Amino acid sequence: MKARTFPQVRGALHAKRHLRRRATAQQNAMLRAMASPHLGRFGAVVTDATAVPLDRVAVVALRVLANRFAEVAGGMMARGLWRPPAPVHAVFEHSTRLTDHVERAFDGIELTVGDLHIPVEGCFMHKVDPFLEMADTVVNGITRSVRHQRAVKDPRACTPAFQTLFRDVGPPMASYIEVTAIQ
Repeated sequence: MKARTFPQVRGALHAKRHLRRRATAQQNAMLRAMASPHLGRFGAVVTDATAVPLDRVAVVALRVLANRFAEVAGGMMARGLWRPPAPVHAVFEHSTRLTDHVERAFDGIELTVGDLHIPVEGCFMHKVDPFLEMADTVVNGITRSVRHQRAVKDPRACTPAFQTLFRDVGPPMASYIEVTAIQ
């Protein structure tokens, strides 16, 4: 799909370099791929307005993501797309700035799907896989939607990409939450 949609890209596809000013046809192609009913997606946002102690940001973000993924995993089970106890691997893009924080916070992360408790193995990779670029599309869709909500001062507003990624798909294959406070 990458070669057909982004023929100008040789090597890894990077959102900042290759996708920022991409043509509408390329944006639509990525969103069509993301609209697959077999592709779960989840996201959470912790912003500068979130009330969370700085030393807990990574732990909170990972646990919230695990809860979002558990919701999607339940939907995948219901549709026969995943059967526990199949292993669950969380793959993160390597980041010099964040990798150490994520590794420390990742200990003990598990999914609770129904009455099952499934451990999650975490690993890091450099951007060489198209799925990491799809994850970037989700992150960028969330980020732009949060900025849009702030600009129009309406927490219900969303961008067209966010609509496509989350609201059009809906539960159980899509799960999103904005974390406002941690108690």
